[in-house]
Amino acid sequence: MTKKIDRLRQWTSEKLGNEQKTQESEDFRELEYEINMRYEGTERLHQSMALYVRNLSKRRELDELEKTSPIDILGQAMAIYGDEFVADSTYGQALYRLGVANQKLARHQEIFVERINKNFLEGIEKSIAQFKDCQAARKKLEYRRLAYDTALSKVQKTKREDARLEEEVRAQRIKYEEAGEDVVRKMNSIRDAESDNLADLVDFFEAECEYYERCNEVLVNLRKNWVSEYVNNLYCDCLEARC
Repeated sequence: MTKKIDRLRQWTSEKLGNEQKTQESEDFRELEYEINMRYEGTERLHQSMALYVRNLSKRRELDELEKTSPIDILGQAMAIYGDEFVADSTYGQALYRLGVANQKLARHQEIFVERINKNFLEGIEKSIAQFKDCQAARKKLEYRRLAYDTALSKVQKTKREDARLEEEVRAQRIKYEEAGEDVVRKMNSIRDAESDNLADLVDFFEAECEYYERCNEVLVNLRKNWVSEYVNNLYCDCLEARC
């Protein structure tokens, strides 16, 4: 309890400007600034990616037993409704085929989301865990620094030599230096993980390319093999009207 009170007094004196505190090296502060920048950026990236995935993964009640994505629900509704028309109904054929296409898009979307979750998001969460571990080590370093400065302050205020206080300073300095080395190791580990971060980013980009390529392929094939010259001509008229 006495040591806690002494550290509290030391901290209060530092805040009031009555005591000097031991400062980390310039290299340490520069590295810490970089790590803090990386942490803030990774947090923002994680939040935005999680929101992106949640929006892609939204499910709606189709019936009491099944939840599915909005695009899949739309596709099923189109396909079921289109299948109810007579076989030679152009509208029915168009509904059915577009519905099936949208169901295929829903499957590609599910595969895309699963890959993001498995690779990119897991990688970001691993990075955040590293940052949290580094923050805990940094708090421990501050605790050790305060204990060291408290012991040092006692020696400086003592008018005669005191072997016990000198030994306390030495012991606290060793603990402080060890804690500092641990923080530096953890910060460098975060730096070294950049190659893994890049690999995860490349995988996300490849997944995104594949997703849109497959979706485009579904729609291009549908356009080529839709129901009749009538629908194709109507589609071209719509495009011309928009232009």
